[in-house]
Amino acid sequence: MGVPQIIEKPIVFEYTDFRLYLSDMYNYLKSTKPQFSYRYFSQKSGFSSPNFLKLVINGDRNLSEESILKFTNGLALDSVESEYFKILVHFNQSSLPLERAQFAEEMFIFLNRRKIVTINSSEMNYYARWFNIVIREMVGLKNFKEEENWIANQF
Repeated sequence: MGVPQIIEKPIVFEYTDFRLYLSDMYNYLKSTKPQFSYRYFSQKSGFSSPNFLKLVINGDRNLSEESILKFTNGLALDSVESEYFKILVHFNQSSLPLERAQFAEEMFIFLNRRKIVTINSSEMNYYARWFNIVIREMVGLKNFKEEENWIANQF
């Protein structure tokens, strides 16, 4: 018997194609919740068509503003994920090059706002004390003196 494949939850911010995201999310939910199906999602999200998710994934249906909201609720996306998903859908469904460029720029700006930088403990110690930063900047002064009293008098 083989080792079961572990599927990680897809992170919407890592996608530039909402249909691929939905496909990966469907596979993830199917692997973690045996009762999950296209019909289950449709019922949970408020769609009358039992296979609407499948039609969207296959590119046979597009999403309206109303259906985007139903999808974000059905997928239990938080407000930030929902905002990105909406931009992603508009980017993928737009047929006008200028409009697509605008949505691409919105995605880029959105993702840059979300960047998280990890720092090690020595960097944390450096930034935790405000005077370290000030003294470091003072070193660049023409009249800088490497003397405690001189530095203290500058404050």
